[in-house]
Amino acid sequence: MSQDYKCPECGDCFDSRRGLHIHIGEMHQDKKEDLFKEEKKINSERREKGPNKKIAKKTGILAITMLIIVSFYLFLDSSPAVTRGEEITPEEAGDIIVERFIENSELSAEETKIVNTKKTESDVYKIELDIGQDSIDVFTTHDGTVFFVDVFEKEEQMDINNENAGEIVSETIEENLEAEVYDRPQFRELSVEPVENEIEKVSNVYKVPTLFSASGVPDEKIESYITSDGRFVFLEGHSTNDFSEITIQPG
Repeated sequence: MSQDYKCPECGDCFDSRRGLHIHIGEMHQDKKEDLFKEEKKINSERREKGPNKKIAKKTGILAITMLIIVSFYLFLDSSPAVTRGEEITPEEAGDIIVERFIENSELSAEETKIVNTKKTESDVYKIELDIGQDSIDVFTTHDGTVFFVDVFEKEEQMDINNENAGEIVSETIEENLEAEVYDRPQFRELSVEPVENEIEKVSNVYKVPTLFSASGVPDEKIESYITSDGRFVFLEGHSTNDFSEITIQPG
């Protein structure tokens, strides 16, 4: 990656926005607040000159399940690509997520901190983050190519395969979403149907395309996921190599 991030104070250049923020915090501590503000302004202008392609992923039914903490963009050319199938460590996965947050948002390195990373028994990584005054949990596949922010955790374990993944995912999502939207009559006819012929295992989790329908809202198709042991159902997966506008909810 080219050195695109220049310190407003001393002119030193860095490969990432996170690296620049760490430099400012360590080398210009007495001026860091002013420098962070100046750098944010420069970064905003830089992003406005870049690709202007926004994909609003959360509409209809999904919009009511999200509590917005921070919205950010993941651009294809913002950070090195992650390769599917190449297992990385939980710490490396955490660094990837934090890098995406900082590179493509108004957050600074001091505002985005990793509290803990670990590999779960379900073979996905759990990354606990502090973002400003809020705490969130982000999950990733073991190769870091897909991450999840909306999770339903189940107590029982079971062997998941292409035949039962769709039914379990749709039932889990319906049960949880119906509980959240019960006081909204227009959403009581909620239906979540798996697209059975598109279910596949990727990065050691099952991707289950699902069709959402309810009275009063347009139908929507999203890509849900479930772990191989059935413990975690993820409402929607997001690629760390692609770009999209998403919302994050507290853990």
